[in-house]
Amino acid sequence: MVIFASVAQISTGALLVGGAIPGVLLGLSQMGLVYLIARHRNFRAAPPTEYTRARVFAILKDALPAVFMPVLLMGGILSGAFTPRPRPPQSPWAMHCCSGWLCIAICRSKRC
Repeated sequence: MVIFASVAQISTGALLVGGAIPGVLLGLSQMGLVYLIARHRNFRAAPPTEYTRARVFAILKDALPAVFMPVLLMGGILSGAFTPRPRPPQSPWAMHCCSGWLCIAICRSKRC
């Protein structure tokens, strides 16, 4: 999109805003389709789950790598440690760390 905007001399922000309305409409239509299929097939809602303090902390601990990724990227950009580019050199490093954390989390949850 950035390359197209620069070649066609169109504002990148305008392209982004121009894609927002079709994206929202597509999301709403998919939600409606899922709702209609669920009603047609008589799917039931899952029973409510009671969350204890320990379960909430376990869920937050499992979500930490996903939450940390934007913090890592934005913190690095704002502190000047690296620059925002289409493929910054820190992204592979950060993704390897997050995938490593994911593998450790899966192995600790006794799924492997």
